[in-house]
Amino acid sequence: MHYAFRMAWSELKYKYVSLLMTVLFSCLIGYLCAEAVKAAMLGNLSASDHYKRYFADFLLIAISPSLGALSFSREYMSWTTMADEPFMRRLRFFRMWAIPVNVIAWSRIIYMLICFGAALVSFLAVFVTISWPTLAELWSPAEYASYLLVWIGYAVALNGINPFIEYGSNGKVVFLGTTSMILISFGAIYLLHRLLGKPIYVWVIEIVKVNPFWPAVISIVVGLLGLLFFQRALANKLTKRDLS
Repeated sequence: MHYAFRMAWSELKYKYVSLLMTVLFSCLIGYLCAEAVKAAMLGNLSASDHYKRYFADFLLIAISPSLGALSFSREYMSWTTMADEPFMRRLRFFRMWAIPVNVIAWSRIIYMLICFGAALVSFLAVFVTISWPTLAELWSPAEYASYLLVWIGYAVALNGINPFIEYGSNGKVVFLGTTSMILISFGAIYLLHRLLGKPIYVWVIEIVKVNPFWPAVISIVVGLLGLLFFQRALANKLTKRDLS
């Protein structure tokens, strides 16, 4: 595990610009989500306000699972990724030095967690700063913390898909997979809105207001299980992948 961390850190220190862009983007997400949650709790969310009803859900459900990937890096911002295969080249380099597959898989998960951790801290800093002064009169600290932990657990569970796609597939799948997940998220959000009759982030508010403890615990457990699942899935994929 120590060697996996060193691998991840040594690679990430050359990506500080991309990481900074991801952090700034997370600040924007935190601000927009905080405003939407405030509007819902203050009763200012009208049925015709599609922006706050759908966009906040899109940010939380579709975008938060991507914060563990450096979406503003050259690999994601350039069409040449489909031909140059930067993730494949990096993987070949790792295997050239006979680094065990399990170490490589953990290094990719740790790399993702460092990126996600930086993005999460910036998101929470803005979200709490904007929303807590208003919500402190409406929520208990336990309810507020539970609400945040539910979304954190959700994001952690799905962020593992980023290294799995990056290193378990090719450049075309990276682009197609990202696009497909966004489209699937749009469809899921629309269907859940129709089913619940309200935004998903409002539905989560109602759940944690009833019982703050169990939603947070379940979400964090699911998040940890998601990490382990994608780490093992990636390790298994790497053992079978043809690097020629």
